[in-house]
Amino acid sequence: MRHRAVLFDLDGTLVNTIGLWAEAYLATLREAGVELSMEDFLKTTYTQNRHFEEVLKDFSLDVSRADSFRSSRDGRYMELLRTAPLWLEGAQEVLGLVQKTYMTGIVTGSHLHYIEAMETQLPLRSIVPIIITCDDMKGRTKPHPYGLLLACERLGVAPEECVYIGDQEFDIAAANSAGMTSCLLWTHYTPATADEYADMTVTSLREIPSLLGIS
Repeated sequence: MRHRAVLFDLDGTLVNTIGLWAEAYLATLREAGVELSMEDFLKTTYTQNRHFEEVLKDFSLDVSRADSFRSSRDGRYMELLRTAPLWLEGAQEVLGLVQKTYMTGIVTGSHLHYIEAMETQLPLRSIVPIIITCDDMKGRTKPHPYGLLLACERLGVAPEECVYIGDQEFDIAAANSAGMTSCLLWTHYTPATADEYADMTVTSLREIPSLLGIS
């Protein structure tokens, strides 16, 4: 079936935010007396898409203080989002090219208030009107396909008419579970085994237009 829509992950795919997220997360853990390296954080927490409460339990931190820890982490992160350069190389250009031929959307594990913080720099919602955030997923974050299927519903397309592009193994798992064509974008933060079940792979966003037959 011919593709009609292209959906993108956000963090690490279109915007350079994974390092910022890790910086805010690790600073919050340090404040609570926990030292965790960037390498270990990426391996055990970020790439596994683990919930914050699970991480607190790992370090015997008081889960009843999760809201307080989360508020501290989010405050740090949103300040970084308002000030640090965000677009990954070629992202805005590639989005523009893809939108000439395909419907587009973003499905992200980020919360809406993160998007709002980014929009002090990037008018994301005016560029891509369909953005599914963590707040829309009702606890069913990737690798669950719920967010991707919701994007299809809002675009009025079938899952098999969509390509989903992301940089993590859980992006590929979500796309495959949804019945979409999965495309892995290799980045510095992508686990080595993430391409095992990907239908397509690219090493740069600039490869996307030709992959989709856009001249």
